[in-house]
Amino acid sequence: MSDTKKRKSGLTAAWIKRAKPKDKPYKISDRDGLYLLIKPSGVRYWRMNYRFDQR
Repeated sequence: MSDTKKRKSGLTAAWIKRAKPKDKPYKISDRDGLYLLIKPSGVRYWRMNYRFDQR
């Protein structure tokens, strides 16, 4: 089981700093659709999945 599945609370500053780039982009989720996307180049993006009017 990955570390992100074990955690029940949101992301911490320390967790974000420890996130290192991998060969493929990956996500570290926070809560309610918010996640940090980490690209192989090391660039980090905050993203959010949401629904509007059930779409």
